[in-house]
Amino acid sequence: MGAAHRGGVRDLRLPGRAAQHGRVPAGAAHDLEPALGRRRIGPGGNRDGARPADGAGRRRHALRIHQTAAERNEMGRSLADRTVRAAGWAAVGVALLGAVLPLLFSVSYAFTRNDGAFTLDGLSALTELESSLGRALSVTAVITVGTVVLMLGTLLPILIVVHVWRPGWRPVIETITTIPLVVPTIALAAGIVAMLRWGAQQGRGSWQSSISQALQNTDFPILLIGTYTVLCLPFAFRALDSGLRTLPLKSFFEASQSLGGNTFRTLVRIVIPSLKQPVMYSSFFAIALSIGEFTVAATLNQQTLPVWIFVNSSQDFRGSIALSLMSTALTWLLLILATVAAGRAGRAGRARPPVGIRSEAAPAPSPTATREEALV
Repeated sequence: MGAAHRGGVRDLRLPGRAAQHGRVPAGAAHDLEPALGRRRIGPGGNRDGARPADGAGRRRHALRIHQTAAERNEMGRSLADRTVRAAGWAAVGVALLGAVLPLLFSVSYAFTRNDGAFTLDGLSALTELESSLGRALSVTAVITVGTVVLMLGTLLPILIVVHVWRPGWRPVIETITTIPLVVPTIALAAGIVAMLRWGAQQGRGSWQSSISQALQNTDFPILLIGTYTVLCLPFAFRALDSGLRTLPLKSFFEASQSLGGNTFRTLVRIVIPSLKQPVMYSSFFAIALSIGEFTVAATLNQQTLPVWIFVNSSQDFRGSIALSLMSTALTWLLLILATVAAGRAGRAGRARPPVGIRSEAAPAPSPTATREEALV
């Protein structure tokens, strides 16, 4: 029995060795695998080595393999998407925390006492400086209105001309309006100061000195209005340009001229009502910038609201912080109102056709009249 066992072992091993050396048919090596406890993988991918019964079985097997690979790829993509989304929300949270924490500490300092009780002493102390504060507010209001009017009165007609009659000028206008994003505000203010100094050096009574003094008028600061208009150009240009691209301006002007309307009437009754969303956004942005800008106004020695807050902070620091918070809240409120109003205006504009010059539709010719015209 032991000999038989040893012979059986030799019989089991010998074909394997012979198959490795090529002295037996290749199929003999497969006979060892069941005895060794191995499971063969057949051509169709089955573990038992059996081939699929027909072509449909092979197709089902390939489909299962493809579905498994697709599920693994989908799981990998979903995991990557969740990771990217979580990283994005984390970055937004850190940015919001950095913006909100200083405001919270400022509110706590301006409207609470040392014992934690709520107080309005900071605002009540501002009543002693009511006259100078009122003048700063009036100057800021004049600058704000002048900036909005000058920006819309110059940029909107230029863009309409570019879109309707001179489309080749658009790259030049876009490049010019991008300059305030490249040049720092303090460099712009330094250039304005150098220009005013040059005008004053020409001597009293010269036209250069007269222009310099007129631009620095404290009651109606034309120079600040022009400077704020330049600072608003990059954002206002993109808002108005995007709105004008959605309108068939050439069709509007051609239809208006064919119906007897002039260019001004077309602008007032068709183009401007169709641009409510970009016009409102540009206006609110100009208002927010005019209320909160400090660098140029302080460099040119103009008493706007931010400059007044800075100058009087040494006398009443708590009151200046409270007024700064109110100014910041007003600016954010204007920007939120601009976004909401622009969105509503855009939805209303998509819901109804543009307002324009309507012509009465000609009545459809009757069949009798058509036959008579054909006979004639």
